[in-house]
Amino acid sequence: MQSHFDPGAPEDPPPQRSGSEPARPTQSVALSALRDHACLLVAPREHPDEDPPRAIREGRALIERGVALLEEVQRHDEEVEIEIVDDPFADAFEATALPPPSTGPSASDLCFAGLLEMKGVQRQLAEAREEDELLSAVEAGRRKLIRAIRAVLKVAHAGSEVPEALNDSLDLSGTEVESALAARKLYARFRRSLRRPPDDTPEGVLHALRYAAGALAALRTDPAYAYVRATDRTMLRGLRERILEWARGEKAAQRGLELMGDVETTADLLRGINQRQEVRLHDRALVARLGALGPDDANAEVAADLARLEGLDDALDQVLTNAGSTTLRELWPRVAACLADLS
Repeated sequence: MQSHFDPGAPEDPPPQRSGSEPARPTQSVALSALRDHACLLVAPREHPDEDPPRAIREGRALIERGVALLEEVQRHDEEVEIEIVDDPFADAFEATALPPPSTGPSASDLCFAGLLEMKGVQRQLAEAREEDELLSAVEAGRRKLIRAIRAVLKVAHAGSEVPEALNDSLDLSGTEVESALAARKLYARFRRSLRRPPDDTPEGVLHALRYAAGALAALRTDPAYAYVRATDRTMLRGLRERILEWARGEKAAQRGLELMGDVETTADLLRGINQRQEVRLHDRALVARLGALGPDDANAEVAADLARLEGLDDALDQVLTNAGSTTLRELWPRVAACLADLS
């Protein structure tokens, strides 16, 4: 009787693929799904504080789905050596604990390393109890997952013509920089909105804290607030709640002065955004390019580039925001002096 299962002659082993060859169709499907998921991860979130439980739930789902996709790519990837090319995005993200092996990692290698890092994220999520801790863990997990996906996609197509379906997936760093710049501008405007108490009287303190409360409210309603990290949102939300509590109470002047000092300290702490690696790289390159220009180069494009530096330096911000009707060409000597100090 003929068997319903006839394996026939053994197939030849699949040929090894080099780094100059594109991914096989089955793996291309998995990589394309990974790219699409990365687009969801970097998409801005509207009104992030309106429904924290939902943000936590959706963030966890995105992380779990990303982990599953990394596992799928790992299953499809063959253990082969891939030629390593310069990665233009290598320094655009925060330092990662995933150094490539000296022999050259495959997509499977990076999936494995990324999955190890995501296990740490999942452990943090499991251990977090407070809502703010969960929001911070979810957000940090998203960033780590984006870095892992970017590394996998880049190495999987090293030296090859990236398939059109994956063409946009290697530009995740740009989204990270633009998000940080939007948040930095928001922080700079917050600092400029604050006022020192004119005196130590209850009225003077109330005057300053009203400005602070208004500045905090403006932060929360600005579209760029979607790019503010969860840890910063928690800090700002706590300040607002403390100001409201003070205003509903006895409005003690000394307590109000201490609270105003905390507001100013928080505003200064927000300058830490300038220390993010992707922001430092962006600023260093832009300051160097603008610093080489002269008054005759001061056009609309240069003005737009200067606007990207808002929040980096108070002196430069003051020159540009208090310009009034003065043209950029006329301002250029002062602008150039600020740029020289930054270079």
